[in-house]
Amino acid sequence: MAYRLPGSLTARITIGFLVLVVTFAGISLSYVRSTERLNQWIRVTHEGYLKLALVSGDLDSKQASLLSDLKEMTGERDSERWARKRLQKDIAQRLELLEISEGILVSVGSLVARDSMHEEVQKDFADTEALVHRMSGLVEESVGLYHVFLSKGAEAARPEDVLRAREKLIRLETDIDQATGRFKESVRKMVLRLSARLKVLSRRIWIYMLSFSAMAIILGILMTIAARVMLRPLQRLGDAARRIAHGDYAHRIAVQGPSEIAELAQEFNVMGQAIEDRSHELVRTERLATAGKMAAMITHEVRNPLSSIGLNTELLEEELAALPEERAREAQGLCRSITKEVDRLTDITEEYLQLARLPTPKLQEESLERIARSVVDFIREQLATRDVTIELSSEDGARLALDEGQIRQALLNLIRNAADAVDGQENGTVTVTIRQEKGSEGVSAVVLEVRDNGPGIDAEMMPRLFEAFVSSKSSGTGLGLALTQQIISDHGATIEARNADGGGAVFCIAFPLAPAKTPG
Repeated sequence: MAYRLPGSLTARITIGFLVLVVTFAGISLSYVRSTERLNQWIRVTHEGYLKLALVSGDLDSKQASLLSDLKEMTGERDSERWARKRLQKDIAQRLELLEISEGILVSVGSLVARDSMHEEVQKDFADTEALVHRMSGLVEESVGLYHVFLSKGAEAARPEDVLRAREKLIRLETDIDQATGRFKESVRKMVLRLSARLKVLSRRIWIYMLSFSAMAIILGILMTIAARVMLRPLQRLGDAARRIAHGDYAHRIAVQGPSEIAELAQEFNVMGQAIEDRSHELVRTERLATAGKMAAMITHEVRNPLSSIGLNTELLEEELAALPEERAREAQGLCRSITKEVDRLTDITEEYLQLARLPTPKLQEESLERIARSVVDFIREQLATRDVTIELSSEDGARLALDEGQIRQALLNLIRNAADAVDGQENGTVTVTIRQEKGSEGVSAVVLEVRDNGPGIDAEMMPRLFEAFVSSKSSGTGLGLALTQQIISDHGATIEARNADGGGAVFCIAFPLAPAKTPG
């Protein structure tokens, strides 16, 4: 399964900057640590091993001089007075150099113990420290022998004791001379090893800094690219807003990206849908208003001539009664045809006047079930003459704010359309149902459905079903459903049409209920 970043844009940007901060913190800490270690090694080299190298060289030189003087002395005190003084001076200087070496080793030891130095350096330091301790032990051992060898006056030793002391001192000083040589060589090796370690450490610091800097630069570039990618949906939102501003109300954008962007895209699409619906509603309202004005003007001009034609036709029919029976019958049939067409045109003008005179609904608390039952009982006998059965099913007794007259008109339009759809069909049935629609917080709407078992609605007709002057019937005006939708919309309800799964058409009106107020 692929790893997904957190959905929040804030979280993604925060994580990105935290990664940058941690990276730069790691670079800084690594640099500080490496620099501190390099400084410590420099201090060990400068304050310890370089001084120790100088002291070891002096100590080796002084030891060689001391051994040479000792070998030249025969033990005859009077003839070796100046050699005795030089030997005593060499002994004192050697002791001083040893003390300096021990002091340097103590100070260097504290620096070495403060950090885990390289194992070879630590071993060299331990070997050098052991060598200095051994030289100090040998020097302490020589103190008593020098006391015998250099004694004079009342404290002068016997000649044979002096000779034995001299022989022992020569052997002892030879050992010390070898130890000082090894000490000098050991310090030289340590200095060379430390120099090599300093080069390696400085190169490593340079590699670390270069690597971390490259990593930081790459990470910064990736963060910049990621920020542009994450903010790209905002550009799409801006483009979509401009398209809607230019009238493309049907444009939608993909709901994707971080949670904030996805929510914004969702709200943007909802806004676009609302604007599109509002635009269609305005267009429909303007068309109805225009059609109403035109209908009022045309009806006003047509009704009076139609009334005159109808009246004159009735008078003509009475006059034709005086003609011979066969001619009268034919002439009266023509007059009745004229009267029938005049009545049909009068009904059409009345429907147009309803469109022009549709008032604002006067809302009162009414029972939708009572209104529906009254309409069904009123039209039942009329539908029975066309072999159409109507049924009413209700499970709701809620009272709603309705204009009874307009709701009756809308329901009659729907029932008559449903009856026309099943006219001439065997077992034609129209079903009116009132039910409750429940949401997450209880009952949210009362739904009125008008269903038939006819052939259903053509797919091509469905999008334009509620437009004025659009009808699937050859004799229809196309105003019934437009008036019905206007009435339902004025009541704050919604109407939609669909084809039922088992066949037939369903018109569904939803009257929303106001949320119940909580006490207190």
